[in-house]
Amino acid sequence: MNSSGSRDPPAQGLNFPGSFFLLSNEADEFQCPTPRHAGLLQMFPKEHHLWIGSAPWLWTTIARPVTDEVFSQSYLPKRSKTLASIEKLPNELLDQILTYIQDDKKDVLAWGLSSHFIWSYVLGLIHKEQEQFTSMWTGKELGFYGYIPTSDEGVFQCRSVWDRRPAVTNAPDFLETYNVDERKMSDVIQSSVQRWSEVFDIIKFFSRSAAAGWVKISEADWKNIEHDLFFDKYPQDRVWVLRNLTTSEFIRSDKLQPSARKSSEHVRPKLPSKSSTLSRMLKPFSSRGTGGKELLANPEPVEPFDTSPLTFAQIFLVLTCHSDLPSHHEIIFGFHDGRWRGHGFDIVPLKTHTAETNESSWADVSELAVDDVANLRYWVQRLNGDGDSCLKSLRPHVEADRNMYHNWEGLEAPLLVNRPKGKWMLKRPMETGILMLANKP
Repeated sequence: MNSSGSRDPPAQGLNFPGSFFLLSNEADEFQCPTPRHAGLLQMFPKEHHLWIGSAPWLWTTIARPVTDEVFSQSYLPKRSKTLASIEKLPNELLDQILTYIQDDKKDVLAWGLSSHFIWSYVLGLIHKEQEQFTSMWTGKELGFYGYIPTSDEGVFQCRSVWDRRPAVTNAPDFLETYNVDERKMSDVIQSSVQRWSEVFDIIKFFSRSAAAGWVKISEADWKNIEHDLFFDKYPQDRVWVLRNLTTSEFIRSDKLQPSARKSSEHVRPKLPSKSSTLSRMLKPFSSRGTGGKELLANPEPVEPFDTSPLTFAQIFLVLTCHSDLPSHHEIIFGFHDGRWRGHGFDIVPLKTHTAETNESSWADVSELAVDDVANLRYWVQRLNGDGDSCLKSLRPHVEADRNMYHNWEGLEAPLLVNRPKGKWMLKRPMETGILMLANKP
């Protein structure tokens, strides 16, 4: 984002996720939850950053906070034997100090982290500010859309799709309901938790790099600081459910680890490596003068399948994304037509979901969704995020492999149900052995 507040226009197509924004058509609001230069490699990093790991922006946007959780402070700055003069001031004077430095949130956090007493005081004000944005778009139709810059600076065009045919079908475009409008980057909504997330990442970087005036803080303390700043009403010691309220499908937080078997050749197409292709080309020459013995080494192993758990944010952004102008080097990955774009969502504890729903009418799609996004992560990491670097001989295998997971086998064809005109949704998923309806009667 440049100094005027507008995002830089993409050079060749819309790079995911940095050139996308989260839009609520019902609220007529949008936000940019991802860093502006983030690409596919930043979407699936080896070490999760705050925006894609714990992703406080997602929880603030659609999660329903619990009421039975009492906040417990985790980070406890060292106490001195005697209180400093500033720690003895009444809250009224502390308010005046905070008002004076509030324009630079880095100073606010640094001030809070300097004292046990002041940290508790600053946290209380931050949490009160965050409450204003709690569950801001719960149940509202959302989409993660690529923006198309216009000739007017700071203005972009959005072509969003609502109540549409399911993704990965052959239904014609006229069955979709399109909404094309223009929006201004200056109107972007940045919730309190997003602003503090950005500041948290900045001061963490300053501390790690031993910048002048910043004390080095241990990784354990950073986790405690993050806990104190965010998720005070979304405790992560329980199972949460990301629910698609439009299709009655859900993903569980305890099922975010992909299966290791998905990397086996029994499931995936057998993929040639550079060395195996070269071996076949040189095979007629390798046996000359060697008595038929091969001189070439065994083909180099394929990069192992990453079975580390995904996050709700990674799955949510992939399943809700859409772009009519995807970046050329991303086309091979085939994920820009998310099957959940334009749907309504919330995140609730599993206990709450079980208590307020008839589970037989809901489908647990955790395995299908996780395998789809994990397969995307596999190819992004193997091709270093650049589909253009894929060997021509490997390209058909990549596309077939992506389709095998992105198609979500087990879903029936789209069906027009008794909803208002133009409303489309999925039939209930079929029982296939992979996908089972919860507590089928």
